Amino acid sequence: MSSYQGRLKGRMPEDDYVKVRANYTDLCEHIKEPVKLSTKLFEKNVFDIDQKEEIQKLFRNAENGRWTAADKLLMYVLSNCGDAYGKFIQCLRELGYREIVNVLENTTNDTRQQQQQQLFKACRHGTLDDIKNMVNIDVNVRDKWDQTPLFDCCGSSVSPVDKIKYLVSHQADINARDSDNSTILHWACMNGTLSTVQYLVDDLHMNVNTTGRYNRTPLFYCCMSSVSPVDKIKYLVSHQADINARDSNNTTILHLACLFSTLSTVQYLVECLHLDLHVKNKGGQTVLDYCRTLDTEQDEKIKYITDQMKLK
Repeated sequence: MSSYQGRLKGRMPEDDYVKVRANYTDLCEHIKEPVKLSTKLFEKNVFDIDQKEEIQKLFRNAENGRWTAADKLLMYVLSNCGDAYGKFIQCLRELGYREIVNVLENTTNDTRQQQQQQLFKACRHGTLDDIKNMVNIDVNVRDKWDQTPLFDCCGSSVSPVDKIKYLVSHQADINARDSDNSTILHWACMNGTLSTVQYLVDDLHMNVNTTGRYNRTPLFYCCMSSVSPVDKIKYLVSHQADINARDSNNTTILHLACLFSTLSTVQYLVECLHLDLHVKNKGGQTVLDYCRTLDTEQDEKIKYITDQMKLK
């Protein structure tokens, strides 16, 4: 009979925690018998009876029960301090998981950082197979901008939807926010393809009016995009995106299109969405003022806005 005496709750020591988190997805994939492992951990006083029974229940009843049970098991391991890691390694060895043990024991901070950099690069420029070869890396790791690998997938032009689906199936957090408070939908609207935006909204049910940096909705980012901006704007508008939204500076989407986007984007906003040409932001700046700020089709946009103002 296992004793409860000595079980210590709290985050695992940092060096051990890093090893498990760096290989988290790989562990979930390769722990084929989470029930047996949970029993071993119970016997070694790492788990209590409730934790062991919850893992058994998940294994029997949850969708994708083995993976779900393994995921829960690892979360419980990480929340045990003391010698939980050493006992976890011992249990893995006893159940024949020698390859996993070798990977864990040979993981260093440098190795982890290199793997993380490779994952971000693969998400942005690589194929789905490139990512599948890196399943041992934490899919919710953050870069210096506090972005997760999903952000890079959403800005990719190489099979972005397939890569997003894969990471989401491995528990990637679709609600993550970066240091600018942007979501993956903001990022896709700025840098990604129409199909990426469609997948995030249609399949992942992301909010088309969620606000990020400067209180801007995804529509603002479409109007700053160089990747199919009009198609993405049309799509979001068809899904009830608010075309009259204002950011924290009282700027409209037409202001930003005049600043960053092409003439065709400005034309669509004016002629199809009938946005106000005379609107001003908090600083009193008009859309024509924004046209004069950057060089992107500057003369063409100035002429178009000026001509439209004469007609209205």
